[in-house]
Amino acid sequence: MAAAYVVVSQNREVAVLGPTVVLDVQKVGISTQPHGVVVEYPVPLQLWPDGGGAQLLETLASGIEQQISEGLMVGGSYVQDYDDNGLLVDYLDATVRWEDPNKIRPPQETSVLIPLEAFVAAIDPFFGGGPASPAAILSAAYDNLARTAGL
Repeated sequence: MAAAYVVVSQNREVAVLGPTVVLDVQKVGISTQPHGVVVEYPVPLQLWPDGGGAQLLETLASGIEQQISEGLMVGGSYVQDYDDNGLLVDYLDATVRWEDPNKIRPPQETSVLIPLEAFVAAIDPFFGGGPASPAAILSAAYDNLARTAGL
């Protein structure tokens, strides 16, 4: 069993990558450890029989947990949304919290969508592509919260 996640679901599906490109996948739902963020990731079916895509899932879960441990996010949930081409994309709807260092204002939150591929792009030959890093997306949201609060 992996250290950064536990598997909570599995389904065979087809990932539509373009107008004429599809990929057979095993959609694996995981719960990250220890914070319990649940996401689903499409493991290419050709990788699934040899370890279930464990390296992809470990990288995804570790990346999510790292952002929480570094204080850039406090949690998140799995969502899907459409990209500019009308194709479904898997996201982490990450919650970012700003807390007033002077304890005058109450904590303030926002959420940002991070493509799951941003967490695994460095090792994923099928979905790699160059989205902004999760840390950059989360830091920008945190900075906006602080600026809006007047600090």
